[in-house]
Amino acid sequence: MSMSALLSALRGAGRQQLSASTVATRQATGSHLLRIDGYTQVSKLVGKGKRMRSETISVGGHDWRISCYPNGYSGKYEGSHISLFIEHASHRQTEEEASIKVEASILDQAGIPSYTKTIPEISACSYRYMPFSGGFGWHGFISHKDLDEEKHLKDDCLTILCDLTVVTEECTEVALPPEPTVWAPAPWPSELHGQLVEAIWNKEKPDVTIEVGGC
Repeated sequence: MSMSALLSALRGAGRQQLSASTVATRQATGSHLLRIDGYTQVSKLVGKGKRMRSETISVGGHDWRISCYPNGYSGKYEGSHISLFIEHASHRQTEEEASIKVEASILDQAGIPSYTKTIPEISACSYRYMPFSGGFGWHGFISHKDLDEEKHLKDDCLTILCDLTVVTEECTEVALPPEPTVWAPAPWPSELHGQLVEAIWNKEKPDVTIEVGGC
């Protein structure tokens, strides 16, 4: 049953104070390739807690950036791991409900993911109010010792592919169908009732007179 037919049926059943809305989800996925040329030299120049950032990525009506820390973001990962985070880069405020999920992979020279990590779906509030400025992701994305020179760093290039999926909700108010019009004849004006009867009587007065008794 269509929404219009359903609303009409409910209103016909006596629900006069009736309103309606529909909620639907839409999903958008975007991918971004971040390549660091001369990675060995870069990792020596970019100190602990220092990042390299991608260009802005627009997915699902929001803007994002990838932040890569070649020598770790903080704590026990500094100097021993690559840290990788996704930043919410939109400056505009929105009340739109959204959730996101991320998959990040290191590609080999054939463009095939050789090392992958995934973040399951996260609610909107998780990326709007991060406990640190780095965004959300992995403090220990991959350790330096696990980077394979032939597989991950051939020609001294590190290539990371990020797939970002954003799911948002849309709520739309539904316009109610017009109430059915019931036709009824308009009442005759009461002040004309007597005049009308009199006019009809006078008009239909009989033209023949019958005499009784020979008089």
